[in-house]
Amino acid sequence: MAIAIATAAAIMVAAGLVYFFTASREAAARFNGAVIVAAARACTRDLQDRKQPIPPSISLDELAALRYLKPADIAAFRGLKAMIILTTDDRDPQTVLMRVLMPDGAKIELLSDGTVREAPR
Repeated sequence: MAIAIATAAAIMVAAGLVYFFTASREAAARFNGAVIVAAARACTRDLQDRKQPIPPSISLDELAALRYLKPADIAAFRGLKAMIILTTDDRDPQTVLMRVLMPDGAKIELLSDGTVREAPR
């Protein structure tokens, strides 16, 4: 349970950083990290229920296309390629939970310990 809460908080922090980087482009964009976490969990649970394989990751755009998220839920990520990693090892603090590709080619990663880093290009 503590790991799930830490994961949710870490995704919210990453979403906040992405919002900070993109706020000047689109001031009206909002995000809710808890909604994104819930969507990823619902998608994973549905795949398990249907006995389908869980992909290593899924984009926020795919979660919206599958109706787990509304377009407004991911408006802050418009123009970015944001991926939620679905298969992680929560025991490793350096596990990547979310990866966002910025327009300039920079990669921002959220780690399971809550830290955010820029990944090598």
